Amino acid sequence: MPPIAGMWWSGCQRQVLAYKRAVLDEAGASPACERVEVPVDLREDWAAELCSRGFEQTAPTVWLAEGLLFYPPEVAVSTLLRTMAALSGTGSLLGTDTMSAATLASDQRREWVQLFADAGARFVFGTDEPAEFVAAGGWSPTVHLARDLGEQLCRPLPPPLVPGPPAGAIITATLP
Repeated sequence: MPPIAGMWWSGCQRQVLAYKRAVLDEAGASPACERVEVPVDLREDWAAELCSRGFEQTAPTVWLAEGLLFYPPEVAVSTLLRTMAALSGTGSLLGTDTMSAATLASDQRREWVQLFADAGARFVFGTDEPAEFVAAGGWSPTVHLARDLGEQLCRPLPPPLVPGPPAGAIITATLP
């Protein structure tokens, strides 16, 4: 894989960036590269804002979309994946997670899903075919189950508190 450029881009909503900055400052952490914060709302033209701040579209990029893809509607998630691919050079990497549609529809998981909705974090999108969905966005994905990763990293997960389908998958992907 080609080297990653010496710049770290952090894009998300203003209050999230402020929180992350405060945590880093409190820990006395300092970046080993230039760090560029880009406060954006993904419902707006975030790609243009990113590029206007000097983001290099041809450079290999690492994207992390953790805990994100289950909140927007399917069309927005699809657009996000395609846009990240379009902004990225060959060999770019993506790390993300998905919610399964079976979980969102499960009677056994209904209270769990409602708990998040009541907290203002309503799950909107889930897919039972995460590899196919991410591949349609231009990426070459590998799907990992959280339980399997926990075992591989010697950090086994406890049994689920509620029976039902697996909540989702963790995905790593490369841009061909």
